[in-house]
Amino acid sequence: MHNLTVHSTEYYPAMTHNMTELDHANFPLGERELNQNAFCRLFGSISNLPSQNITFELWLVDRTSWNERYLAMGNGGLAGSVTPGVLAYGVNHGYATSQCDSGHYLPSNFSAVAGVQVDFLHNSVQTADWIKNSIHFTALASKYLIEKYYNLAPRTSYYRGCSTGGAQGFALVQNYPHDFNGIVAGAPGAHYSHLALSFLYNTIVTKGSAYLTTKELEGIEMAAISKCDSYDGIEDGLISDPEACDFNPYDLVCDTSTGKHNSSARVLPCISINQAEAMWKIYQGAMDSITGDRLYNRFFPGCEGALVVQEGVLDRAFTEVLMQNLWGKGLDYNGIDSFDFHSDVPNYDSIVGRQIDNINPDISTFILNGGKLLIHQGWSDEYNAQDFVIEYFDKVSKTISMSYQELSDSMRIFFQPGVRHCGGGYGPNVFDPVEAVVEWFEKGRAPDKLIATQYHNNIVSNGIKRTRPYCAWPKIPTYKGSGDINLHESFECR
Repeated sequence: MHNLTVHSTEYYPAMTHNMTELDHANFPLGERELNQNAFCRLFGSISNLPSQNITFELWLVDRTSWNERYLAMGNGGLAGSVTPGVLAYGVNHGYATSQCDSGHYLPSNFSAVAGVQVDFLHNSVQTADWIKNSIHFTALASKYLIEKYYNLAPRTSYYRGCSTGGAQGFALVQNYPHDFNGIVAGAPGAHYSHLALSFLYNTIVTKGSAYLTTKELEGIEMAAISKCDSYDGIEDGLISDPEACDFNPYDLVCDTSTGKHNSSARVLPCISINQAEAMWKIYQGAMDSITGDRLYNRFFPGCEGALVVQEGVLDRAFTEVLMQNLWGKGLDYNGIDSFDFHSDVPNYDSIVGRQIDNINPDISTFILNGGKLLIHQGWSDEYNAQDFVIEYFDKVSKTISMSYQELSDSMRIFFQPGVRHCGGGYGPNVFDPVEAVVEWFEKGRAPDKLIATQYHNNIVSNGIKRTRPYCAWPKIPTYKGSGDINLHESFECR
């Protein structure tokens, strides 16, 4: 390839390399520390225009350990660097595995801040590379190098990403449907422009006396769980069907004259009427200020405990950055005081949405090519409103004229009770969607459920706390009526 440069390589014999030291923060929970297979670590770059480079790493396991598959890993947030820890899964499972920086440099995917220029958002090529193009170009280069290294092209190719990586997965399905046979897209921020609007909207509705502390949010979450926990047949601290949960935050409002609650809710943190109104608005989703049309999807009960990030953190890290840089409003712009949720939306969409959204529901080429799209979404995600993926599934079904049943042969959603954004939380959160999508494409075994594990305090060495199935939507994990509630065998999908 004329635009490909290999800068250097390093070789690691099996069981000699502590991969957590490369990238401790991004090391996958549950993965072993040492490389189980020997591998060649390749550092490369792709020049798609003069001075425009996508840097990447490709980890090539020894030929005897290679499973003849290629696995690409996505990015998070604003990306900007390779996070080597996410490549560990591939090496330990026999894949040739790559990750890129998405076409620009930032020291971390959460390092931008309002009021500071973010150069790549002023460059249309780098902006397009960020979510839409960089994985595609990296896949082309990686497949070329894999064939050179092994003297054999990969038999099948797969992709896994979460958050921005989930959006990158959607971009591949929509724009490069021949690149990968199977795609795992977790918590996809594919409607990125309006996801950012939801950050701003939630910041505004929780201003001043409506602000909710972490302690108050955790109390609301516990009240919601207490209200709806038993809907799946057992009280186990998880809401398996938040769509059916009829929790009302106004039940937690105290009578200011007596200090007592106005309802008989079972768990009773005390919040003000302004705080309850803010929480209700978050449950309804960001709205057009004139028409009342929903601009982004809604949050569901059971995610409240970590929503403090919606009260300014995510707005400063993402929304204001996009508005100041990509929308071109300048570094002094303040969306909290200036953005009009009716009149400003069309222009914002025409500039920001046009460049970074990947919400085209016509994925017919990917489906005709035999591709499999596995989506997972935490019901307790504190970043992404959870039902975006349901809305997208419905739009795909209508656009390509396939029933839900027909579409499920190529596209499935797995909701994760109690799981935060891309992992963590208070529910079982360690699972292997890559293995599931491989089985689906190569053997025709469409996954009806995925088995997830939760470790005590989310630390592997502490031992297993419980296991639980994630069910292919619209089914939910339901207790059978007998058996150990900490074992997945005691639950079925219905």
